[in-house]
Amino acid sequence: MKKKLMYKIFKINYLILITLVFFNGCATLQQRRIDKEAALDVTNNWFKYLDEMNYEKLWEISSELLKLKTAKEDFLRVIRGIREPLGKVIDRDLQVNDVISLIKHYPDGEYRKVVYWSEYENKDFVREYFLLIKEGDRWGVLRYDFI
Repeated sequence: MKKKLMYKIFKINYLILITLVFFNGCATLQQRRIDKEAALDVTNNWFKYLDEMNYEKLWEISSELLKLKTAKEDFLRVIRGIREPLGKVIDRDLQVNDVISLIKHYPDGEYRKVVYWSEYENKDFVREYFLLIKEGDRWGVLRYDFI
């Protein structure tokens, strides 16, 4: 009798554990989708101001960590030097939108890399690379590069 009771308790606890693991996995998957979409929203918003050559607005919407690590004047000078020679954007194609786990010289946190292949009026193919950081519940651009 005691063994049967212990076995029933074990089965119930096992089912509860399996159910919790399942629902936690679903919540994590949903959060990954939300983060992936938010990352694209951030990069599309950044591209909007970049293509309008509204560099002041880019500074405003960049991550707080970028603002701490970079002087505003340096940011504006570099971004202007990157973007203006390219001319009008013709096409952009998303290549990568992934989580990055460890990044040297940056604090622990949630990071994403987002990469586009782009075509411009004055340059055929450019790889545009974003490093995003999650600050609170908001994703922000920490770094933007192109090759």
